[in-house]
Amino acid sequence: MLINNIKEKYSIETALLVLCCRHFIQTADNETLDAFLKVNKIEWNKIYQLSMAHRIRPVVYKVLFIFKEIIGQDNLEELRTYCIYFNAFALSNKRELYRISEILKEQNIEAKPYKGIAFAEKFYADIGSREFSDNDLIIKEQDIDKVVHLMRKEGYHLSYLAYYTKFPHQYIKYNKDVVFEKYNENGRAFAFEFHFKNSGYIHGYPFSFIEVLGKGHITESRKYNGTDHLKLMTINHGVMDLYPDLRSILDITVILKKTGDITLTDIDPIINRYLKYVEIISFEILNNPAYKTEIHTDKKAVIFSEQLIEKILSLVVGKRIPFLKYIILNMKQSNTAKGKISYLKNYVLFKLRPNALDINMIKLPYYSLYFFTKPLRILKKLFLKNSH
Repeated sequence: MLINNIKEKYSIETALLVLCCRHFIQTADNETLDAFLKVNKIEWNKIYQLSMAHRIRPVVYKVLFIFKEIIGQDNLEELRTYCIYFNAFALSNKRELYRISEILKEQNIEAKPYKGIAFAEKFYADIGSREFSDNDLIIKEQDIDKVVHLMRKEGYHLSYLAYYTKFPHQYIKYNKDVVFEKYNENGRAFAFEFHFKNSGYIHGYPFSFIEVLGKGHITESRKYNGTDHLKLMTINHGVMDLYPDLRSILDITVILKKTGDITLTDIDPIINRYLKYVEIISFEILNNPAYKTEIHTDKKAVIFSEQLIEKILSLVVGKRIPFLKYIILNMKQSNTAKGKISYLKNYVLFKLRPNALDINMIKLPYYSLYFFTKPLRILKKLFLKNSH
């Protein structure tokens, strides 16, 4: 995809962000950025807002700092300030991750860090180059109670505590993780997500961590290779979030570039399908040459990838994709009537099923009773929204 086409269809600033990502993975050189910066009038506050939305501020700053004489240091000050803060945040989180990991080990709880710090160190060279907001670890389902007890003892607040405490069976069935937060006088200091499933019930992904990664997937001796990370990130960014931003594309691209050609012969068809999308997107947006010729023949994959490219490059505010849009897009790419019905069924059940907000609103003895109170909460929300 030509940078001039991105500039004309979206904005100068979006085109510059794409160029920064290309430079980071070495598919654009200094001369290309130098020429772009000299001939285009750039709104630098918009660069900051877009790089925040796409969660690539450290990458953008690292690249643009090379051209500080052309840009002017004042125009980079907001990015610089954030990166100073983020480096301190990342180092603090690394220490806390190590501390919590050691406590888990003492309690004989197996837990494997992934995404976040572990991923940044392996594929971005340092933890300050990739934005993250929490620490992710994989655990066994049978260890959830022990993790909850330990983290609360360490001063962490469990999100959705009432839901998990009252109805643990339903919580585990419909959720993929337990989330803990610790606050100080400045706000949230740390957050941990302990994943006992690959994805939530609503995503319809049927395979467990052990099926994706194999036996011993969270033992201390197991070192995740490029294929492991590729599988995990494709599930996280693709299956669950439909590649929401430039960071999600950059994550997959740096795995492919650092690891080389990966043959995913043992991978399941769902991951294969979403990996095909990201290969197309990475080629189109980032000029990544890791693009298989046979993808050209899959017109449906190309069309769906083009819809995702439009979604990514149109992004101006970072937020999760609305679940209805997620369902509609997945129904479009599904090849069978059964698949389309399955996504629609997931949406209907998601809207009907009680969640933490319902359980927090009123105390009832049985989970099934909340099916009657949920419509009342939704009506109250609509009323309050319309009254403003």
